[in-house]
Amino acid sequence: GTAYDGPFGANDQVSFLDNTIFYFNTCLQPGAQNNIAPIAIAAPICDTITVCVGSDYDLDFSFIPVEPGQTVGAELITTAVPGLTVLPSVPGTQCNVLGTFTGSLSNLGYQTATFTATDDGTPAASYTINITFNVVELGNLGVSLNLSDSLFCSSETQVVLSEGFPIGGVYPGPGVSANGNFNPSIAGSGSHTISYTYTNPSGCSETQSDNLIVEICSGLNEQLTADAVRIYPNPVFDNTTLTVQGIQANTEMSICVIDGSGREIQQHIISSTNKEKSFEFNVEDLAEGIYSVIVKSEKDTSVLRFIKL
Repeated sequence: GTAYDGPFGANDQVSFLDNTIFYFNTCLQPGAQNNIAPIAIAAPICDTITVCVGSDYDLDFSFIPVEPGQTVGAELITTAVPGLTVLPSVPGTQCNVLGTFTGSLSNLGYQTATFTATDDGTPAASYTINITFNVVELGNLGVSLNLSDSLFCSSETQVVLSEGFPIGGVYPGPGVSANGNFNPSIAGSGSHTISYTYTNPSGCSETQSDNLIVEICSGLNEQLTADAVRIYPNPVFDNTTLTVQGIQANTEMSICVIDGSGREIQQHIISSTNKEKSFEFNVEDLAEGIYSVIVKSEKDTSVLRFIKL
């Protein structure tokens, strides 16, 4: 069976329905009253309805009589449900219930509306249902976006964005396709804001954002290979060394250490005296995680990453 959140957020389960056959019989048994109560159609009575503050939920369901030739009327039994407005219903062979529930700061939490339908049989029969709303603030939907990789080269292939939570949302932003793939070359160089928007089954939405950076990484001296810039040890606890090979003498370079959010943590300026330059820097005070190192000369840029333990 599959678990689901039932009324009041309870984990009600439906496993007891597995491999079970049900038979329904609407025939009256001997000695029973000569009438069957109405039933509800499309009434949201199984699950709690989540409504965000500032959002509306439209009620639209019906009651019908079971026996031919009858009419049915409906009324809201609960006298005061904060945020709920129900239009007067008209009795008939199908009695429609229309209304609107509005979430606000004044009705946060659970609100329950009770409706009763009564037919004109002999004797009259009634059927009662409860509809439960849960009003939440936008920040309570639990939406988050924390990009694990926030620095890209413009030449990198597209990557799948998957850090948005809860799953099932969309990623609007520069360079992002409809299926959530980020393409650095389309986004272009610079800092970009990527958003994640999640909409729950009740139509409430919340958006969170994170930043990433795209650099034009053509390589130092335009001939830099993957082995020309190295950082070791990697992973690192305290001190790590950056080595740049194949550079011109007296080349000035900047070294920037960037954290996962795109924030600059360290910056160093070094100058080479020959075609190889080594530079040691301390990362002991950095939090555990993945960091990027941007090495820039006058014209070119190279990016590499290290893991701080």
